[in-house]
This record gives sequence, C-alpha cells and structure tokens, in this order.
Amino acid sequence: MTLLFTHPTADPLEAQQLSQTYGLTASNFLPEAGVYLHLDDQALSLRHALKKGEVSVNFVSGSLDYRRQKGGGELINKAINHKQNQTVWDFTGGLGRDAFIMASSGLCVTVFERHPAVAALLADGLKRAAGSPELAPIMANITLHHLDVFDPSLDWASIGPRPDVVYLDPMYPDSKKSAAVKKEMAYFHELVGTSGDAGDLLPLALGLAKKRVIVKRPRLGAWLNEAEPAYQYQGKSTRFDGYTPPKQAI
Repeated sequence: MTLLFTHPTADPLEAQQLSQTYGLTASNFLPEAGVYLHLDDQALSLRHALKKGEVSVNFVSGSLDYRRQKGGGELINKAINHKQNQTVWDFTGGLGRDAFIMASSGLCVTVFERHPAVAALLADGLKRAAGSPELAPIMANITLHHLDVFDPSLDWASIGPRPDVVYLDPMYPDSKKSAAVKKEMAYFHELVGTSGDAGDLLPLALGLAKKRVIVKRPRLGAWLNEAEPAYQYQGKSTRFDGYTPPKQAI
C-alpha cells in the first residue's frame, strides 16, 4: 500500500478522498525510504525519500502542452487513423501522455490504470487540466477508470460499446531517454515493479477492438508476443505496430 504524505498546505478533505478512493495510507510524516505520494496545495506528486526530484501529471504547461500547441503526436495519430471519428481504449494509462495527445486530436479516449498510486496521479492531473478553459474541451474527451483489465469479473459492457481502437504502451527501457524521463521510469519501476503480463494485453485487446490494436514499441524493439503487425509507423526512437482483430472478435 502506497504512503500518502499530506503537506500542511494540502486540503485535508482531498487527502481523505484520495486515501479512500485509491486505498492509500495517509500520513503527516515523511517516510525514511522508498517512493511515496506527496500532496500539497499545488499538486499530487510521486517522490523518493532518499532522492531529489518529483513526478507529477501536468497537462497545463511543459512538454505536453508544447506538443499540443506545435502539433506533436502526428505519428501516433497516423497509426490510429485519427481522421475518422473513433473511440480509443488505452489499456496502459500510466501518466496519460499518449491519451492526452490522442484526445487533443479529437478522439474519445477511455483510459485504464490498475495501480492505485498511478491512477491517483493521473486523476489529479486531469482534474487540474479540466480547470483550464483552453484544456477543458480536451479533458472532456478523456475518461479514466481505475481498474485491472485482467480482472475476470470485469463487465466490459458496463464500460461502454466496444472501441474502434485499443492502444497498448508496455513499459520498456530506452537508453536514449532524457535524464528526467529516466528518473521518472526509475521511480515508476520501484513503485509498480516489473509487469509479467504485458504479453497478455495483445490477445485481450484483439478480442475487444473493432478496427485495430496499436502497440507502442522502441524503434528497434521486438514485436510484442513475437506477433508480426499488419503495418508499422516508425519515428526516430519509437515505433507503432498496428494489428487487425479477427472478424469473429466479440
């Protein structure tokens, strides 16, 4: 269970709601080791007791807003074929960067995140961005579900109609990432651990998507599940593999 440190400037009611919603352990004392969530009057962030730096979800300023204004994310939108009016289910929500880019292009994106601390971080970023008049229309295109897509009791019909596209972004190491991104990944690996079921995402996605499944990979990385894609879009460091679901998928 992830510890939630509540700074004196934080709203106690917000801290209580976070603890109850995501099963966090609230505390007024900083931990002596490991990663933890830090709540103050600015944002919710992921920090490390023994290291500098923090990770938070910020759609309002920084690289994500810059990409939005400058038209970033063309490759992912080409892979998804965003010119069509499509719905997307993002099974690997994380910090919501790709979901934000897709939603910025007008796609309706449903994001799934199973780790409670990561879901809390993403929900905090979405809430703050929804308060921005410029970003509110984009945030209206994003719906977050804190749940495990592998849960056998999950009722997919309760989520909504089958999506046109299912998007997958299994975490992978990349030696070319910036120092800030490497620190973020290190914090995440300590928080989440190594997932052993990433390969199971592809067959699940193919059974749900109506039109295609898009998998984000390093440019020279292996195919997910060693399954050859129907098509690919390649960038300088990233590749998007496209898969066509079988016609009998339900």
